[in-house]
Amino acid sequence: MKTYRIATIPGDGIGKEVVPAGQQVLEALAAAEGRFAFEFQNFGWGGDWYRAHGEMMPADGLEALKAKGLIQGASPVNAVVLTDTGLVAGTTLRWPDEFVRHKILDVIGDFSLLGRPLRGRIRARATGHRHNVAMVRQLIAAAS
Repeated sequence: MKTYRIATIPGDGIGKEVVPAGQQVLEALAAAEGRFAFEFQNFGWGGDWYRAHGEMMPADGLEALKAKGLIQGASPVNAVVLTDTGLVAGTTLRWPDEFVRHKILDVIGDFSLLGRPLRGRIRARATGHRHNVAMVRQLIAAAS
């Protein structure tokens, strides 16, 4: 059976409840299919770590992830890396509206937790994963 190894950083710019909820969805999918499994390794980095330590992760964080085979090729070329003052020096956005695109994909991904097609129109302003997931929960509750 194929096992997919996934590293997570709960609370990395999203509500802390989103990553565990996503893990539950993936585990339910794996159980239903029976042909693959997921192995999660959670790292306690993200917003709380940053506030406590003044850095996004320990100095050896990237090397620790690479040593476990959990990241393969992540770099400023394929990720947007920000500091308190803007983009990390030497990096650029791929599109002028990259942050908008990211937020749109967040909404699409979060609403996919419904597990069925959604017929309707989504209008969102200044939302985040926490808001999106709360709305998904309300839709699921209303449908049952």
